Amino acid sequence: MQGLLRHAPDERAGDWSKIGLNYPVAQGDNLYVDRDARRRKSTTAVGSSGLPATRICVSRLDDRQLALFVAAGRVIVRVRVLEADDSVRIDTPATQIALVRPGLYRIDVAAGSPLTSVIVREGEAQVTTPAGVETVCRGRRPR
Repeated sequence: MQGLLRHAPDERAGDWSKIGLNYPVAQGDNLYVDRDARRRKSTTAVGSSGLPATRICVSRLDDRQLALFVAAGRVIVRVRVLEADDSVRIDTPATQIALVRPGLYRIDVAAGSPLTSVIVREGEAQVTTPAGVETVCRGRRPR
């Protein structure tokens, strides 16, 4: 970990406290990573290098589902195993991204803008926007 990471539980979303390594994250938790800070979790890295501070809400987290809302900043998600009943979804102010295969994904969300960038390094994603659904495979970005 590099920089400052803050946490606020769902029931006290405005009550931010500093957290460190190995802090358990649960459904409903909110995370805030300062600009130019980085934090790595077992399957997800969050950081803000060159972007505004990263703001994330863990919308769903259980044995079969992971859903994050990224308000701004950058997340890098590595999906190692994805069984038939599993789902990994990243929501942003502008789009919804379903990660449909194991792989490595980077999502950048501009603050105060509807701009969301999805980069698929490995795997496959379904990106839903008001214009429709687009499948994004390795090495491609949505149009």
